[in-house]
This record gives sequence, structure tokens and C-alpha cells, in this order.
Amino acid sequence: MDDFHVVDYDAVSMLNVSATQELYKLILKQQKTIEKQKEQIDAQKAQVDVQKAQISAQIDESKKVQSNFDERLKNLEILFNISKLNE
Repeated sequence: MDDFHVVDYDAVSMLNVSATQELYKLILKQQKTIEKQKEQIDAQKAQVDVQKAQISAQIDESKKVQSNFDERLKNLEILFNISKLNE
């Protein structure tokens, strides 16, 4: 037979091994990329937590300033009303 086809199983299995090794390298590379991205996300979360704490502190400080202002305004209004009554 001139057109008899033969499968070279040794060659096929070597190709399979090579392909599997390349896929394994790709998977390792992707895992490293994922780990780096997770670290970046964790760092960003930490920054956000710090920013939230700073904003909270600024809000508390603003509330104190506003409360102080309101108290001073109230005292001025009281003084103004008293002096107006004395005229």
C-alpha cells in the first residue's frame, strides 16, 4: 500500500508534553500577575482606610468649629438683645 497512513504516537506525545509545559508556564505567569494585582488592591484599600480616617477627623474638627461658632453667635445675639433692651 502506497497511501498507508501511520500515526507517530511518540511525536504526538512529545507535542502534548511541550504544549502542557507551555500552558504551565502561562498559568504560573498569570498567577504571579494575579498576586501582584491582589497586593495592589490591598495597598489601595489601606490607602482608602487612611483617607476615610482623615476625612472623619476633618468632619469631627469641622463640627467642633461649627459648634464653637454657633455658641459664640448665640452669645452675641444674647448680648445684642440685652443692649437693645437697655436703649
